[in-house]
Amino acid sequence: MPLLRFFAANPILAAGNIAESFNPMPKVTILPAGASAEVEPGELLLDAGEKAGIDMEAGCFNCSCGTCVVEVVSGMANLEEATPEELDVLDQWNKDPERFRLTCCVHIKQGEVVLKQQHCANQALLTFRLPSHRNWFRAAGSLWVACPDEAIRIYPGA
Repeated sequence: MPLLRFFAANPILAAGNIAESFNPMPKVTILPAGASAEVEPGELLLDAGEKAGIDMEAGCFNCSCGTCVVEVVSGMANLEEATPEELDVLDQWNKDPERFRLTCCVHIKQGEVVLKQQHCANQALLTFRLPSHRNWFRAAGSLWVACPDEAIRIYPGA
């Protein structure tokens, strides 16, 4: 059996460099922009997207509203497990937890993750509390929003 010898002036520093080369920092890529950033292990996906230069959509920042939902194109195994709270919110939005996650409450563990934003710059997510007999809203005469009945979603607790 061949013997491998490694010589270094500073064995601790050399060992650290070897470990870094085999254990790269996690990387997040946000589609459709294609922006990427290397982040620390344990970084929130929301913060990772911001580090990539993307304005990430978020509302509650505590895993309760679903505004920050993204599709995980690849790398789901590199994210921490979904909590019961996150699963409840994804269920309310009819999103498959094997394809979608909430960026405000999910941390990246390792490796590469590719996300696709659900809300883009040319879209808006508006939430209104309407009386049950109307499907329109008017605010001070300056904003009209009308929704076909099939576009209205009612969420528990709304």
